[in-house]
Amino acid sequence: MKDLEDFWRTSKWLHQAKLLIERLEKYPSNTSIGLILRHSKRYEPSFSDENQNMDLTEEGKQIARLFGTKLPHSREIVIFYSEVDRCRETAEQIHRGFMERNGKSVIKGECKILRGIGLNPNVFMEELKKYSLLDVIVRWSAGLYPEEHWPTIKSYCKRAANIIWPYLQKLEQNTLAIFVTHDLHSIVLRYGWFGFPLDSRGIDYLGGYAFSIGKNEITVLDYGDIKKAEIPYYWKK
Repeated sequence: MKDLEDFWRTSKWLHQAKLLIERLEKYPSNTSIGLILRHSKRYEPSFSDENQNMDLTEEGKQIARLFGTKLPHSREIVIFYSEVDRCRETAEQIHRGFMERNGKSVIKGECKILRGIGLNPNVFMEELKKYSLLDVIVRWSAGLYPEEHWPTIKSYCKRAANIIWPYLQKLEQNTLAIFVTHDLHSIVLRYGWFGFPLDSRGIDYLGGYAFSIGKNEITVLDYGDIKKAEIPYYWKK
């Protein structure tokens, strides 16, 4: 791509990514922040394709690197990712971009909870042929699927909190911990952690939300707005 900066300014699918970059600067420097981030742009094969290539496109790789150059350089970053290649590649490109601007970045590696909901993948894909992703999540949260194939949203969100939140609380101040995952996981954790309604905008490539855990509440950067959420009952000490 000849002019990445122009593409960054004009591309519609980067709107959520731009909001993240713009508003992350608003967080006080004495806080550690978690960032749940969807991977960068991938190939989008149809359901009928036998060999589905869902790796990052070349455009997705370059924009992930550019995203890394735009993260707040006043912070140190650590990056975890889902074991799927497109998430690992996104993490590597963000790391590369941040380092190019003399930022301090460490790739920590795979974090299994960023993929491991426990859904039966074949059953899930069949549902996506009938319903939109948000409609599947609504049906799932309503208990319309058998738990042997669909562990409850609450159980997944609680497991994820028990892994990610203690790590954030132990981080040094002014650290940004990035967790590169998928649209499904990003949407479900937003819904299950903070109680925010499902949003028709979904989570686009390199979109997501940042959050910091306080003593009595969670501060969330959500679609460009700073919001407050109650700490879930299972996390209250």
